[in-house]
Amino acid sequence: MSHGLVENHRRSGDAASSADELLTLLETRRSVAVTLLTDPGPSNDQLRRMLTIAARVPDHGALQPWRFIVIDGAARKYASERLASSFAAENEAMEPAQREKFTGVISRVFTHAPLIVIVVSRTDQAARIPAWEQDLSAGAVCMNLLHAAHALGFAGPG
Repeated sequence: MSHGLVENHRRSGDAASSADELLTLLETRRSVAVTLLTDPGPSNDQLRRMLTIAARVPDHGALQPWRFIVIDGAARKYASERLASSFAAENEAMEPAQREKFTGVISRVFTHAPLIVIVVSRTDQAARIPAWEQDLSAGAVCMNLLHAAHALGFAGPG
């Protein structure tokens, strides 16, 4: 049994063309190294659209078990430095040269891309929906975000 809307789209030549374009888009999306992410970044309208598309995922219980953190401008350097500092503090037992190497990389991780979107999985342990399902929903948000970015001509890391 198929949904009537799907049947109508199957009959339409325009829908078949759109489906081919979508499949080609999905086939061509690739992750890129963070160092290859450069200006220009998405406009505010493009970002809003990307985040809206990202949130259109299976979400049993309508929990929205994810949050978006958007970092741009000068905040990128500050966030990288804070992340590097936290990494160094939490890895004091690591061999110093290796810790410094990782800290150096981390201190620059957010400065290459013009815009950073962090997706935080936020499970509700008291919900009737299992935590693993909520985590998968947050993962699906990430995938939709990457596909939306690609559709708008932007790249993202993997």
